[in-house]
Amino acid sequence: MARYAPWEKGLDRLFQHLLSRRRAVFLVSGGYLALALGWLAVTHGIPDLLMGQAEVLPHLELYLEGGLILVTTLLVGLLAHHALSLLHRKEREMQEMARSLCAEQGDDFFQALVLGLSKTLQVGYGSICEFSDPGKTRVRTVAISHGGKVLENFEYDLAGSPCEDVVRDGRCIVPQGVRVRYPEDDLLRDMELESYLGVSLRGSEGKILGLMAVFDTRPMPNPGLAETILHLFAARASAELERRQTRETIDYLASYDQLTGLPNRQMFGEILARETAEADRSGEIVAVLFLDLDRFKNVNESLGHAMGDRVLKEVAGRLSSALRRSDTVARLGGDEFLLLLPGLKAAENAAMVAGKALSALQAPVMLGEVEVHVASSIGIALYPQDGSDGATLMKNADTALHQAKVSGRNNFCFFTPEMNALSLHRFGMENELRKALERQEFILHYQPQYEVGSGRMIAAEALIRWIHPERGLVPPLDFIPIAEETGLIVPIGQWVLRTACLQNKAWQEQGLPRIRVATNLSARQFYQQDLAEEIGRVLEETGLEPTWLELEITESIIIQDVQGTIRQLSRLRDLGIQISIDDFGIGYSSLNYLKQFPINSLKIDRSFVNDIGKSQGDTAIVSTVISLAHNLDLEVVAEGVETRDQLDFLSSSRCNKIQGFLFSRPVPSGDLPALLTGSAPPS
Repeated sequence: MARYAPWEKGLDRLFQHLLSRRRAVFLVSGGYLALALGWLAVTHGIPDLLMGQAEVLPHLELYLEGGLILVTTLLVGLLAHHALSLLHRKEREMQEMARSLCAEQGDDFFQALVLGLSKTLQVGYGSICEFSDPGKTRVRTVAISHGGKVLENFEYDLAGSPCEDVVRDGRCIVPQGVRVRYPEDDLLRDMELESYLGVSLRGSEGKILGLMAVFDTRPMPNPGLAETILHLFAARASAELERRQTRETIDYLASYDQLTGLPNRQMFGEILARETAEADRSGEIVAVLFLDLDRFKNVNESLGHAMGDRVLKEVAGRLSSALRRSDTVARLGGDEFLLLLPGLKAAENAAMVAGKALSALQAPVMLGEVEVHVASSIGIALYPQDGSDGATLMKNADTALHQAKVSGRNNFCFFTPEMNALSLHRFGMENELRKALERQEFILHYQPQYEVGSGRMIAAEALIRWIHPERGLVPPLDFIPIAEETGLIVPIGQWVLRTACLQNKAWQEQGLPRIRVATNLSARQFYQQDLAEEIGRVLEETGLEPTWLELEITESIIIQDVQGTIRQLSRLRDLGIQISIDDFGIGYSSLNYLKQFPINSLKIDRSFVNDIGKSQGDTAIVSTVISLAHNLDLEVVAEGVETRDQLDFLSSSRCNKIQGFLFSRPVPSGDLPALLTGSAPPS
C-alpha cells in the first residue's frame, strides 16, 4: 500500500468530506461564499481607502484581481491535484488488494479480503459470514478482522441484527446510529459499534450463501464508496465461498453417511487407526463390533425403501444413545453398522456393550400405524489379539457376525481363529452355488402328501436337491442357509417355482390324476413387492392353473411384519393359489393374527409329530393345533410321519393330510407317476 505524509491526511479527510453528498453541498457553497465576500472586500474596501491616489488605483485593482485569481487557481488546483492523487492512490490500493487476493484461496483469501477492506475503507472491522444452520437463522464468521489483525471466528443469531436485513434485502447501510436502530442486537452493544454496511453473497444459482460487511465504532464517512467497493469484491467472495462449501460437502460425503449422519467406512478406519495406536501406548483393548439387522431386506421389500430408511435412522439414533461418548458408531451401508469401543479393560466390557446394543433395538419401531420389529446380530473382534490392523479386525468381526447368525440370530459372538475356516468354506460354497445355477446342477424331488380319509395322493411337496459334480448329492441344510444369506435364494426359488409348475403341467398332460404341487417361499422371496405379479407370469407361461399350486411359508416369516404379511397373502390368494403355513408351532404366532391371515392350511412341524406318544406335551400340542385349525376352517397337514402309531393318532385326531417316510421318501420326478397311479396305505 502507498504511504503519504501526515499533512496529506488532512486533505484526505477534506476530500472524503467532499465526496460525501450531504457535506459537499455545504462545503462547496460555503467556500464560494467565503471567496465572494473576500473578493468584494478587497475590490471595494481597499480602493475606497485610496480614493485620493487616482493614479495608483487602476494598478492596485489589477494586482488585487490578478492575485485573487492566482490564489483561487492555486487552491483549486491543489484541491484537484490532491483529489486525483487520492483517487489514484485508492485505485492503486484496490488494484494491489485485488492482485494479492488473486493468489489466495480458502481461508487465506477470506482473511486477506477482510484485512484489505478494513484498511482501504479505513474502518475498524471487516467480516465474511456463512450460514451455520439449515434454517438460516444463525451465521458463523468465515473471517473477521480488527485493527489489522484476524480474530477468532464465532457464531451468532441473525434475529434483530443488521445481518438479518442483509439476508432479507440483499444490503444494509447504517452510516451512523446502528445501535439505536437495532437495540436488540447484543453484539452491536458489546462491540460499541456506531456504523454498519453489509451486502449479501450469492452463489452461481442465485442462492444466498452468506454476507460480507464492514463496521466501525465511528460514523462511516463515505458509505457510498464503501458499498461500491464491497460490491466489487462480492462476486469473487461469493465464488470462493461457494467453492469452500462445495469442498466441505464433498469432504463430508467422503467421510459420513448421508442418510444417518454417522461416520462411514473410511472415517471409521481413520478413527480405528488412531485408537489402536493409543491402545499400543496404554495397553488397553479396542473392540470392533460388526452389527447387522436380521432380515432387514424384508422391511424394504414389504414397506418400501423410504420406510426402510426411517428404520435405519432410528436404529442409528438408538445405537448412538446406547454407547459412551468415547465410542463410535458408523454405517457401512445397507443395514450394516460398525461400533468402535476404545479403552476397554477386558473382553467382558465389549460383551456388556453388545448386550446394551441388542436391548436398544428390542422396542418396535413405529412408522405411523405400522409396527416394525428390529433384531440384530453382532460379531466382535478385539485388538490386538484378533488382528493387528483395522482391515483384519473388521474382517474378523464380520466373520463372527456370520457365526452369530448361524447360532440363531439376535445375539452376539466373539471371533475365534476356527471361524476363518468356516468363512472360507462359506465363501467357496457361495461361488459354487452361483455356478450351480448357471450349470443347471439343481434338480427337484417330490414328497407325496396323502389324504388320511381316502388314502389318495392329493399333493406333493417340491424339494430342491443339488447334484455337485465332485461331492455328489449335497443336502439342502448345507447350502440353503448360505443361499439365504447371500441372496441367491431368490433366483434359486424362482427356478424351483418355474420347474415345479412346468413338471405339474407335464403330469397333467400325460393324463395323470391332478394333484397340487407345493413349493417353499423364503423370506427374501415373500417380501418382494412384485411377488404376486411374478408368480402370475410363471403360471401364465407354464399354463398351470393357479388352484394346482400351493405356496408354503414358514411361521417365522409371517410374524415379522403382520400387516405386510396380510397384504402379501391377500395378493397371492387373489391369484387363486393355495397358501400353507409351514413348521407351525415353533414360531409362537398370535392366534389373533392367525385368524386374520388368508391361508388354507397349517403344517404341523415334524418335531412335534416325532414325539407323538413319547412326550405328553408334544402330543397335546398336536391335538390342539388340529382342533384349532378345524375351528378356523383350515386343513391340517402333518409332516415327518414315520410310524404306524403316529398315523393312528393323527387319523383319530382328524388330521387331514400326512406326509413322511412311512409312505414315501422324496422321489425324482420320473418316479412320482408310479406312486400317483398306485395305491397308498393311509386310511
